[in-house]
Amino acid sequence: QQKQKEKHDEHVKEISFHIGDKVLLYRSAQAKVHGDKFREKWKGPYYIHDVIASG
Repeated sequence: QQKQKEKHDEHVKEISFHIGDKVLLYRSAQAKVHGDKFREKWKGPYYIHDVIASG
């Protein structure tokens, strides 16, 4: 299991957001619904107003 974690961690990119950044929200639930092929999967843009530490 430790080897799997190490292999996974090699490919994980650290993402950081800063106040004022523009971001898009990925709507994964809608992206996987059959029959909604042309529905937008991304919503936004939104602006970052506050950054909190992840827990």
